[in-house]
Amino acid sequence: MAIITLTSDWGLSDHYVSAVKGAIISRMPDATIIDITHSISKFSLGETAFIVKNAYTNFPKGSIHIIGVNSESSIEMPHVVMLYDGHYFIGSDNGLLALLCDKAPEQIIEITVMQDSDYFTFPSRDIFAKVACMIAEELLFAGFGQKLHQGYHSVFRFVRQCFYQYHRIAVPRSGQGTQVLGLFQE
Repeated sequence: MAIITLTSDWGLSDHYVSAVKGAIISRMPDATIIDITHSISKFSLGETAFIVKNAYTNFPKGSIHIIGVNSESSIEMPHVVMLYDGHYFIGSDNGLLALLCDKAPEQIIEITVMQDSDYFTFPSRDIFAKVACMIAEELLFAGFGQKLHQGYHSVFRFVRQCFYQYHRIAVPRSGQGTQVLGLFQE
């Protein structure tokens, strides 16, 4: 049985979370879907990285993690699947995945699978859910992407160094003010 986690900045006041869950369950009715959080500050890659990095290790290897934060695709930020530490991470190549890694990922694939609708508005539902189910069905990376060049891993190291050199991650805690999660060189 597949374990698929969801992490996003969508909140819980509208249909987004249920739409992604519905897309997954429609393709794979026996999937176990677990919400990590949907309360990430809008577009906060640092906060997302901290939460996902500290959560994913509690799941069994082979778990699939959909990350719906700043997930729009562009030429500069294609959608990718990263195999890291025995876990699959699906998201946009916006620098976030590099922040999850302490070592080079086993594999990174650019997603080239076609979505099922004619309009492109919700990649987590239209592409990430589909790819998560393909991974869970043990199609692994066959047929939905192009392996990225090995030199890509050095870009990951560069992104991590730049981010940690110039940022401090602070997460608002309900009723408790702000908790500083990590201080980095500034």
